[in-house]
Amino acid sequence: MTARQPLLHDLSVVLRAPTVCLSGADGQIRADGVQGVFCGDVRVLDRAVVTIDGVEPEPVGGGPRGASSEERIGLLRGLGDPGADPTVWLRRTRTAHPDGLEESFVLVNRSASDLDVELVVTVGADLAPIETVKQGLPTEPAEPITTDGGPTWTTTDVTARIAAPGAEVDAGRLRWWLGVRARSVATAGWSLQVSDSGAVVAPAR
Repeated sequence: MTARQPLLHDLSVVLRAPTVCLSGADGQIRADGVQGVFCGDVRVLDRAVVTIDGVEPEPVGGGPRGASSEERIGLLRGLGDPGADPTVWLRRTRTAHPDGLEESFVLVNRSASDLDVELVVTVGADLAPIETVKQGLPTEPAEPITTDGGPTWTTTDVTARIAAPGAEVDAGRLRWWLGVRARSVATAGWSLQVSDSGAVVAPAR
C-alpha cells in the first residue's frame, strides 16, 4: 500500500515553538498518524493515553487556553454515585514549552463516597524525524531507559526525559494510586523535558 500523508484537520494543537503537540479531540495522544509531541524536527513522544481504573475518560468538553495550553474534561461514569448525573470526572490540562511539555490532572469527586483509583498514563516514543511522519511511513517504537524518575529515550542528538512525581514507573507506564475523599479532588502530573544538540531550530529566549 502506498504511504499517504496523515491528515491534520481533526487534531487538537498546542504550540510553543519549537514544540508542538498534536492530539485527538479527546486529549489522548495515540501512536497513530501524525499525533505526538514534536520538538524541532523530531517526534519525541508518540503516545500519552490516560485511563482511570483501566477505563478512558469519556470526553465532554474543554478547549484551548491560548496557543500553548488546553484543557480537556472527561467523565468517569463507572465511578461515584448511582444515577443519571455523573459525579466523577477528570480535568486534564496540557501546556507546551519550548523544551517540552507538561500535563496536570485533577480528579474531581462530587459523589457522597471516598474513592481509591488507579490513574495510568501509557507513554511511548519513536524519535522519528518529521519527514518520515509527514510521509505516513511506518516507524518503530524506541526502547526507553527507565529510572526512578521516569522513562528516557535517547539518540545521538536527542534526549527526551519524563518526570512523574509520585508515580510508580514501569517501562512506558506512569501509575498513581489516588485517594480522593467525597466532594473533594486529587491531583497528579508529569512533564517531558527535551534536549537536542543537533536542533535546526532554537527556542526564543
